[in-house]
Amino acid sequence: MVGALVAAAVFERTMKSIVHREPFHRAEAGDYSFPSGGAMFSAVLLSALFLAAETPRQRRLALWVGAALMLGFGAALVVFGWHYPSDVLAGWCATAALIAAGWLIVHR
Repeated sequence: MVGALVAAAVFERTMKSIVHREPFHRAEAGDYSFPSGGAMFSAVLLSALFLAAETPRQRRLALWVGAALMLGFGAALVVFGWHYPSDVLAGWCATAALIAAGWLIVHR
């Protein structure tokens, strides 16, 4: 999980420095919105809970509860005007790619 969090943080900062998408609200210089770091870290948490589950029942529970919380958090980021929907989706997709790459590296 620590590796995934570090990879997500590095990826988020790198992409924000490349894309430079201004957020809805007035922000400090260099505070960009694409991809959403909050969405990335919520997806890392869901993935870690899912992968740490030992039984199929625990995995299902982690998946359903975690997905509901992650979707609610992502919706809140958009509704409250912190991010565009594409920021949130990009954060989730980037995290999925990072987790899949890490999983392949560890289980190779």
